[in-house]
Amino acid sequence: MLLVRVALAFTAVGTLIWRLCRISNLSFAIASTTSVVAIPYNAAVQKAIEVLVDESRTWAQVTIVLLGLLGALWLAKRDQPQLRMTRQFWPEIVIWFAAITMLIAGLYCHHEYLDGISTALETGGVTSKNSVSIPNVFDPKYESMMAEQLWLLILGSVTSGLALFNVAQLAGGRDVQR
Repeated sequence: MLLVRVALAFTAVGTLIWRLCRISNLSFAIASTTSVVAIPYNAAVQKAIEVLVDESRTWAQVTIVLLGLLGALWLAKRDQPQLRMTRQFWPEIVIWFAAITMLIAGLYCHHEYLDGISTALETGGVTSKNSVSIPNVFDPKYESMMAEQLWLLILGSVTSGLALFNVAQLAGGRDVQR
């Protein structure tokens, strides 16, 4: 069982590093963008933007709930499975840290996505008597941070589940404080 726990810990850290490198590459690609195609701004575009922003906001709220659940591993009652700073739990602590970092990185992606959308809407596009246009906020460069937020939520959820499962397995129904 120890070998599986250690393998899961290393897998969690590897996944975390992979996703953090991906965020770094996305941030660089977005920062180096010099032009974006304009799209007409109308009620349908406004509604589509609202839907995407609400979706990202919902994912951020789920992420915050998961962060609370992971924090509860440290604060659990004595008769419940609880994570402790002992040598016995080091793989679970590594998994816990990786899950927390993935979820926080997902919140960062949410922030960057909202920042990109709001900046695009602030700067606007060409305004004429006949039409108003905005930068194409549906471009993959904008949506890549939202997609990354979803990946981090999924991977952070799976990693969180592994941490909870491992701690519960180690407890094995006995009083874990002994």
